[in-house]
Amino acid sequence: MANSVRIQTDPRMALLGFTDLQLTDPELKDVVHLHRPGMLPDEMEGWVLRLQEHTQGWMGGVILALAQAGEIGKRAPDTSDTSVLFDYFATEVLQQQSAQEQEWLLTLSALPSMTRGMAAALTGAEKAGALLERLARRGYFTERRKDVEVQYQFHPRFREFLRAYAQEHWEAEKIHDLQEQAATLLKAEGRREEAMALYVENQQWTEFLNILLPAAPQYMNQGKVQTLAAWLMQIPKDIVAAAPWCQYWQATCVMTTNPDSSVPLFERVFHRFEAEGDQTGILLAWCGIV
Repeated sequence: MANSVRIQTDPRMALLGFTDLQLTDPELKDVVHLHRPGMLPDEMEGWVLRLQEHTQGWMGGVILALAQAGEIGKRAPDTSDTSVLFDYFATEVLQQQSAQEQEWLLTLSALPSMTRGMAAALTGAEKAGALLERLARRGYFTERRKDVEVQYQFHPRFREFLRAYAQEHWEAEKIHDLQEQAATLLKAEGRREEAMALYVENQQWTEFLNILLPAAPQYMNQGKVQTLAAWLMQIPKDIVAAAPWCQYWQATCVMTTNPDSSVPLFERVFHRFEAEGDQTGILLAWCGIV
């Protein structure tokens, strides 16, 4: 430890983190070219885009994905196949940690990114934040970002591995409870879309709608109609059928692109609001009809 501190504080030494070692698009293109010489430019662009999206420029992930593609022919690498990276992640990162730290990492993978406070709240351990800091300093697939407050974020492939590992080794009820706690934390932080994504995974539609419906007017005012429509599409039909405000916002989204098609939708939800005595809903649905 003392030697490590001396090295890190030596002005003659440069400390490189994960972000310093990420491949840029031109560098990634060169790597692909070495493995696939003679590739046409359009095909090359597709490979680079997919590799960059799924590996975030991590050289190890790029090489493994390209090697996998080599085994199955000259088609684009299947970067969605997490089994290619499983052994590396398990032996080089997760299994180097203590049993307690492994538990923390699996727990924290429920969060897209987190502050130290969020890490402590989700794991119940103040030391979880120190673990994230250590991983970030060592370049172990954890990025440290400074916004208003320091945020930690796992490399997408590492987070994917951790979540898959948890799914395999933990009971479904434990994962459900963990994701609910994570969603509650994200909601409290004002990160509504990340919270909604977890509620969708958990099939917790009441909690999901408690965020989405109050936010719907803001989506419309900001011109994010497609985003709102996409969230509404996530909801099962039986839930929509029992929730007139879901039907109203679906009709409103349709109206922006096809006003004529939206009229029957507004008429239907108008009668629902009328039956429930919802005066605000009645007025808004009537405005959609006329």
